[in-house]
Amino acid sequence: ALSSAASDVYKRQLMKRIAEPRMVVSDGGTGFAKALKKVWPIAKHQRCIFHVFCQIKRYTTSKPNTLAGVELYCLAKDLLKIKEKQEAEKWVTRFTEWIKKYQEFLSEMTVDEHGNKRPTHERLLKAERSLLKLIKENTLFTYLDKEFINDFIAPSTNNRIEGGINSRPVSYTHLTL
Repeated sequence: ALSSAASDVYKRQLMKRIAEPRMVVSDGGTGFAKALKKVWPIAKHQRCIFHVFCQIKRYTTSKPNTLAGVELYCLAKDLLKIKEKQEAEKWVTRFTEWIKKYQEFLSEMTVDEHGNKRPTHERLLKAERSLLKLIKENTLFTYLDKEFINDFIAPSTNNRIEGGINSRPVSYTHLTL
């Protein structure tokens, strides 16, 4: 396995061989966003919605034990259905309302076996933080940006099953380093 630094260099070298696209869909792997900004500074970044959903599902499970978890899991599933900017705005509003509704619940603390306090609902907090980060970075709904909608159908996912942007290029693109 490559070290993190070697992996970043490898990604940048690979990316330099390809003409800068208008938009790139990624699964959220480490180092990609940094390499993207360095090698393709103009390209927009879309985080794969399917991978976002999978990440939230890992935190909540598909059968959450709390109402907060059930609602967040439903919000995550709804991400997969968003096709228009207005739907994305409504989704962000619903997510913001979820945060407000469960603020007190998510601030609950538990004392562990060593006497240390830690958040009781750590996994939900991680899910919340990951979604907030994507919203702040503007990588959750890039595929709905006006500049893409008018020219072509921008993909929201790179997942082969979902028919994403990277599902076909692998079959006809060979890069050797």
